[in-house]
Amino acid sequence: SYTWSVSGAGWSGSSTTNSITLTAGSGSGSVSVTANNSCGSSSAYVFVVNPSSSPATAPQIGAVSAPCPGNVATYSVTPLSGATSYLWQISGTGWSGSSTSTSISVTAGTSTGVIICRGQNACGVGPADTINVTPGSLPGPATIITAPKSICANDTATFSTPAINGATSYVWTVSSIGWSGTSTGTSIMVTSGNGTGTISVAGQNACGIGTAYTLNNILVVPAPSASFSLNTHTIHVNFGVTLNYTGGSSAAATYVWNFGTNGTATPGNGQGPQTIVWTTTGMKYITLEVITSGCTATYTDSVLVTAANGIVDVDIQNMNINIVPNPNDGSFEIQFGDMLTKPVSVLLTDLEGRLVYSNQFAAANSTSIAIDGRQFPSGVYIATINCNGMMVNKKVVINK
Repeated sequence: SYTWSVSGAGWSGSSTTNSITLTAGSGSGSVSVTANNSCGSSSAYVFVVNPSSSPATAPQIGAVSAPCPGNVATYSVTPLSGATSYLWQISGTGWSGSSTSTSISVTAGTSTGVIICRGQNACGVGPADTINVTPGSLPGPATIITAPKSICANDTATFSTPAINGATSYVWTVSSIGWSGTSTGTSIMVTSGNGTGTISVAGQNACGIGTAYTLNNILVVPAPSASFSLNTHTIHVNFGVTLNYTGGSSAAATYVWNFGTNGTATPGNGQGPQTIVWTTTGMKYITLEVITSGCTATYTDSVLVTAANGIVDVDIQNMNINIVPNPNDGSFEIQFGDMLTKPVSVLLTDLEGRLVYSNQFAAANSTSIAIDGRQFPSGVYIATINCNGMMVNKKVVINK
């Protein structure tokens, strides 16, 4: 037979065989056993038992950015000493997830979610760590779009909205014919059309796009017109050139004239007509700026002023003048049928009369002049060639 002896707080058990079933106490226990037969008992064998325990500390759940409702977020804990697995508990409307490892994939609900994690082993479950998670949400509604006081047709203008709560970016929509613009910030640069426009904005974040605010029927100020016509583009010193305004702006608009070096005009203001006299020779540029309700248009034309006497005329009107090549990429030559012996000026205007190029070439005893206009956009232009008081117009086609 066998004699067992058990000691220690809470420890108990008895047996006369070679095995014993013990009930563990809370601290260390001492167990001894001797073997017996008819001749007596052996010496005792003694061993000490230290009982295991459930995990003593709570795991720490790592922070995660608030997920949007219906989205999945992963939460995790650092491995805990003594834990062989983990007990996760998820609660809250629409919240779900399950795991026995150090991490869990959680589907977010629509209200506050509660996430609890405990370490566990064969001896039981340890203390818990608990976090409350408020799910993400859409940005707040857009409330206003601030527009400029005056918007010119076919011009650019800046529109803005106050910062929207919860928005990480902004969605702008620009509609109506001729209107355009893009932005992801709180302001947008918009190119207006001729008619009324519509602009809307909404806040956006990872959860989606919030409620938009729309500005309808945005009015534009019609663009003024600054065009004018001249009765001649060549004149002698101290002779008058007559200018007539051909634009469509009202008399109430502001008219700002510049008549070039040593040019004097009568009356010199308003729409005119204007009579202009120059006291010096050379190419003179006349510029008109028309301003209506803060919108501006500009137009420029030129007049070649020559001396009244002592100049031998060069009749370029009878020359065979060609643009080579034509069409071109903006780089071309003006070729003359005869030798040039007088200075020549060249103006290039678009079909709306805007001056895009001007240059004066000295007499070079040449039959051609090279023009570099490769910076101009594709389109049809008019080359005005002036020499010694005479003028020829030639069409130039730039095609890139």
